[in-house]
Amino acid sequence: MLNVKRTHGWWLGLLPILYLLLYAVQFSLFDVFYSSRIDPEYVYLLNGLTVAEWKMTRIGHIDHPGTPFQVYTGAMIRLLHLFGGKEDLATDVFSRPEWYLKGCSHSLAIILSILMLTLGSWGYRKLHSGWALALQLIPVLSPMVWMTQTRYT
Repeated sequence: MLNVKRTHGWWLGLLPILYLLLYAVQFSLFDVFYSSRIDPEYVYLLNGLTVAEWKMTRIGHIDHPGTPFQVYTGAMIRLLHLFGGKEDLATDVFSRPEWYLKGCSHSLAIILSILMLTLGSWGYRKLHSGWALALQLIPVLSPMVWMTQTRYT
């Protein structure tokens, strides 16, 4: 017997999938990072590399809110290198910085879509249908999200 209660929330996955599709289209329209947007992307990449190499005392700047982001970048560099590294870590990041920046940027889009799905699921269970969709829209209602989602900032 089909559990009707479980099938009512199937539409909660549509908005996160739509977000990922729009992100992919928008990302494909932009040129490489170094052509127009090197700051702060490359700064985060290089500081993330420093974190990935466990050289915490050599991070260029730690006196701003971007420090947790640099730690995240370091973790992503390690993860990307684990699955797609071609040389030692530092050489690989310096020889393929765009590949690492794209991987890091894509990971943020995936995290945002997972958060949208989680928020919608929670909202559906606690508040019911209409509010679930409203909760899912919160992360993407800001024009700033759409203007900066293809950047790694």
